[in-house]
Amino acid sequence: MIAQVAALGRSFKGVTAYVTHDAPAPGQEAKPMTDDRVEWTETRNLASDRPADAWRVMAATAKAAPGLKRLAGVPGAGRKAAKPVYHYALSWKPGESPDRAEMNRAVDESLKKLGMEDRQALVVAHNDTPHRHVHVIVNRVDPETGRTAGIGHDRLKLANWAERWERERGKLQCPARAVNREKRQRAFVKGKSLPPGRYRREQMPLGRPEREPPPTGVDAGVWSEAESGAWDYAEHLRSGSGVSARAGREWAAQLAEQAELRATVERESRTVGGRFRIWRAAGGSWRELAGAVLGRAAVLDGWRKELARHQKEERAALGKAHRESAGEYERGVRRTYARDARRAVGGVLQARWTEAREREGRELDRTPRRGPDRSPDRDFGPSR
Repeated sequence: MIAQVAALGRSFKGVTAYVTHDAPAPGQEAKPMTDDRVEWTETRNLASDRPADAWRVMAATAKAAPGLKRLAGVPGAGRKAAKPVYHYALSWKPGESPDRAEMNRAVDESLKKLGMEDRQALVVAHNDTPHRHVHVIVNRVDPETGRTAGIGHDRLKLANWAERWERERGKLQCPARAVNREKRQRAFVKGKSLPPGRYRREQMPLGRPEREPPPTGVDAGVWSEAESGAWDYAEHLRSGSGVSARAGREWAAQLAEQAELRATVERESRTVGGRFRIWRAAGGSWRELAGAVLGRAAVLDGWRKELARHQKEERAALGKAHRESAGEYERGVRRTYARDARRAVGGVLQARWTEAREREGRELDRTPRRGPDRSPDRDFGPSR
């Protein structure tokens, strides 16, 4: 099974029209009004199963989110959900023939995995492709509290769920998904995921440089033994360097400082004196002074955008510094590796030469020494 997530949307009507009608032919601009590819439809947490009623109710619920929050006693802070439409599709492998009950079980489990089992949803199954698939349109706004469901790591959650779904049924249809999951798991450090670039710098083992041929007169086995020992030592140096720990401390300090500055700006912008201080610190023009004192939204939004841009540049500069320091350290480790490999060759050769001389000496010690010949037939030399 493959779970495909579409981009967030604003129009329940538009996405419902797309999934409940046939796709336009190549070169055809107008959408056909036929619905031959629709096999069946269902809803979740809605009174009507008709798609036309479903999208209208979901749109009205999303529009009434602020009122629902007030009725439920939920704080109204935060931005209004500009894109409440969440749309994804579940596709089975060609040749698989799940029935309607099986497809509904997959829809319910996937909604639960996303944390949207209590949201309004429209389910539409299609039969126009060689593989069976079903579309799920979800309203992210809770019909009771008005809260908007988060979508963090939604694709990762669906991928892990799809792999478990296949394993429970005895056959892994998409082996590449399991390989990718193992790669992602190696990128998680202490329960927190790292950006791919930072993960490569701080966690993955060093890429072994191109192995040079053994020096002239050096046995291949000797060179391999020496080179492996030098590489292990280089990895030991890198693992105990503390580069990633220092980078983590610097990131934490900068993020905390930026968060404190944002909180200070928000707090100061609530008073006239605070807005005047922000205007003076930001070096604003005299034309902005009146808007700053009056607390006009355009001026305040401009300050927030400028602060966000400045903090983004600070993070980029810190990331660049970390990349440069990590790269320099890695080059140093590689130089150490190359130097120690050659030194180790000399050490191994010296050890083997000493061992051979000692072995040769022991063999000579075990050889019996012959004394002078005292037999009667010994030659006493020429007679006188």
